[in-house]
Amino acid sequence: MQLNHWIDLWKISTLPYLWILRYCSQNDSLRAWFYIAAHGTYGVLWCLKEYVAPDRRFHTPLTLRMGVLSSIYLAQYLIAPTILMISDGSTPTMGGNEFLLWFMMYMLGIFLHFGADIQKYYVLRSRRRLITDGFFSYLKHPNYLGEALIYLSFCGISGIAWSYLILCFQVWVEWIPAIWAKERSLSRYPDWEEYSSRCLF
Repeated sequence: MQLNHWIDLWKISTLPYLWILRYCSQNDSLRAWFYIAAHGTYGVLWCLKEYVAPDRRFHTPLTLRMGVLSSIYLAQYLIAPTILMISDGSTPTMGGNEFLLWFMMYMLGIFLHFGADIQKYYVLRSRRRLITDGFFSYLKHPNYLGEALIYLSFCGISGIAWSYLILCFQVWVEWIPAIWAKERSLSRYPDWEEYSSRCLF
């Protein structure tokens, strides 16, 4: 088995896992249904994106150590929604303005994350170069920004305040080192300095 298959299994399992928890706890709150729809759809879209534009970073043989570590990492994202589903609607009620905020943040995140990943895949498949157009016109890392917005919206939808701490931990441990490594790799291109200086993130 490849690492990408293991990650895909985790992602696609989110929807049935959360729905079963909600069904068993009979949690019919708006937060519960909204969270299932958002995080469940994200998992499905992740697998569809992997099919049309696979991320080669994850195409390595799955070892026992890698499987355990990736499971621990991915399971952290399910702590808050698990608590939400079994709370039987005891989390704070979600109002219309809050619903609008998290929905818009989620949709913008989906657009940036998957759009940028797909653009990057098809551009680099034909020729390795610094991508400075499309999603990357004014953002060096639109895919990471999109993913951050997605998971920020999940924290907000859950209504569980300390879920932001888990996200901060993930960003510090996984995302920031990955961004630094990516920028070190891209710095070999002659136009990197000019491009980097005019980008927002």
